[in-house]
Amino acid sequence: MKVTNETSDQDQVKICLYKAGDKKAVIPVGAGVFTVNKGQTVPWTAPSGEGLDKYHMKAFHPLFIDGFLAEAEVIFNENVAVRGREGNYSIDKI
Repeated sequence: MKVTNETSDQDQVKICLYKAGDKKAVIPVGAGVFTVNKGQTVPWTAPSGEGLDKYHMKAFHPLFIDGFLAEAEVIFNENVAVRGREGNYSIDKI
């Protein structure tokens, strides 16, 4: 999976990946937290043996208490982008 930060006003977004269907989405999967700088693409590979096909992805503005931006269900090998500005954000397949 590759994640791109295509936002116009977020210098960095924090990505958290959870098991698909995890309604509480409190504890990310192993190695499922990383940041993506504006205009950059970050590849992510699941830890060995995890074997999930889908993830629940949330994007945040990283702060002491992170600010929520967007969420979506994503497939492991998809390339996605966090897009938007000024409180209107989405996670889109690219």
